[in-house]
Amino acid sequence: MNLIAKIKMNKLYIKYLSTYEKRALFSNVLSFIFTLALVIYHITLFIIFNGLWNIVISFYYILLSVLRFIILFNEYRYKIKMLDKDTMEKRRKKNLIYYSLLLLLIDISLNFPIILLAYQEEVREYNIIIAITFALITTIKFVLAIRGYIKTRKNYDTKTYIFKNITFTSALVSVISLQNVLISSVSDNPKDDAKIFVSTTFLIFGVILLVSILSIIKSIKIRKALK
Repeated sequence: MNLIAKIKMNKLYIKYLSTYEKRALFSNVLSFIFTLALVIYHITLFIIFNGLWNIVISFYYILLSVLRFIILFNEYRYKIKMLDKDTMEKRRKKNLIYYSLLLLLIDISLNFPIILLAYQEEVREYNIIIAITFALITTIKFVLAIRGYIKTRKNYDTKTYIFKNITFTSALVSVISLQNVLISSVSDNPKDDAKIFVSTTFLIFGVILLVSILSIIKSIKIRKALK
């Protein structure tokens, strides 16, 4: 028996990772922890360097953490109450509109860090190792988000759907953060280059808003179907 087969027979694997829905829930618990780490990272940079970008983007990650926590807490409540699968899915569908609206409001708040990126007066150089690490993490997040977005187009529960949207938008925000790091670390003229990158940033912002709006439209249709 090979190693992969042994892992798939493990009780923990069967309990937490045996289906895509379970893996999505598990990965979003990890994403919640990672997002909290980003909050601590940006707040720390704000305290050390007094960077306005860092405190503003940290508020975005705080709001995103709150949304992830609400969804994960509701899932925990369903588990504790031992609700059957159909009842859980019905409650998720009712809550989807609220999750989607919260996601849209959180995404709209990205306007502030984007404006700062375009018109930043302060320039701080990042270590090239930090820039490379950011690029690597962003690439991994983006590839996994695209893979998950494509894989969950059909036949997955509502929980997985909203997690997919959050993960995808979070990955796009990482691209915006990466731009800020690259501008500060490798650019010869950061202020001018920031204004050049802003067009790309607003394009990314437009995609993020589109995902949130589509989520709201779908949640309205689902809610109507429940009546």
